[in-house]
Amino acid sequence: MKKTTFNEFLEANQIKIDDLPKPIQDKIGIYEELADQLDDTIDEDKQALEGMLQDLEDEIYEDLLNEFEDQLSNNKVKEKPRASATRKKQTEKQTIKQPNEDEQDQQAAAQQINELEKILDKLFKSGNTDDLSRTFLRSKGLDIDFSAWEIPIGKYVLLRQSVFHIHFRLAEIETE
Repeated sequence: MKKTTFNEFLEANQIKIDDLPKPIQDKIGIYEELADQLDDTIDEDKQALEGMLQDLEDEIYEDLLNEFEDQLSNNKVKEKPRASATRKKQTEKQTIKQPNEDEQDQQAAAQQINELEKILDKLFKSGNTDDLSRTFLRSKGLDIDFSAWEIPIGKYVLLRQSVFHIHFRLAEIETE
């Protein structure tokens, strides 16, 4: 089996799989099961499985970085460069910006914040404010960086509740 980014991360930081939170252990178990099936698959199925494995590897690695970001001083593993065609196009677009594109970007950012705030408003009004997992929030449409301890979005703030688990409490920002 090939060396994965999350295995390199675990080795470089001397972390045992048994010491990880249960959700990450489960993902690693799923990854290993799928990797074992890779030799038995052929053609398109093999390509699809390789894609799934790569996505799962990236997700596990991201979870590990989020889980241990506050505690690690020996993080020797660097992100693997993934130069996809989409990223290349985005980079080219960023270097050739027109003056009115900045205005469009600001409008798009404001619109995205409004959409995120509407999602949080629904959760708040329904009383669903405690122990909100990153996965749950993403399933509701919040596709944001969850690495901060406090994430203000409009009139709401997501407050991280734990060091070892990425769960949040939703609160309204108090205004005077």
